[in-house]
Amino acid sequence: MTTRKIIFTICLVAFFASLHAQVAINRDGTPVTDTSAMLEIKKALKSKLKVRSTSLQDTSVLELSNRNTGNNFGTDFLISARREQGIYFTTTSDLLSNINDSLLTLRTNGNIGIGNKNPVNKLDVAGNINLTGSKWLN
Repeated sequence: MTTRKIIFTICLVAFFASLHAQVAINRDGTPVTDTSAMLEIKKALKSKLKVRSTSLQDTSVLELSNRNTGNNFGTDFLISARREQGIYFTTTSDLLSNINDSLLTLRTNGNIGIGNKNPVNKLDVAGNINLTGSKWLN
């Protein structure tokens, strides 16, 4: 996609979002079927939404929020690609109990942390674990 097309698409999305309308980006010409979606991206074989920074030292963030802009009440759920460290799932909120900087961490070395933003094992859990059903451990 050329730079002009990207800029045009961003402007178009911003314009329709300001009108509280739906925007559909699809390559096969079929109509939007999910009337609750503000943005739908559809393409055969592989659809991709890319959030990109300009440097390997940057952080790219996808924010899912239910915050009220007037009084700042609510919670933000953030998926952050921090530099070359990994992907972090975190929350920020007006409620102290909803603030968590280490919900889930996926490091570039393959280590996964739950409640632990610096996992040193393939699965590193900070807190209690409840297992139900059959348990197989090596």
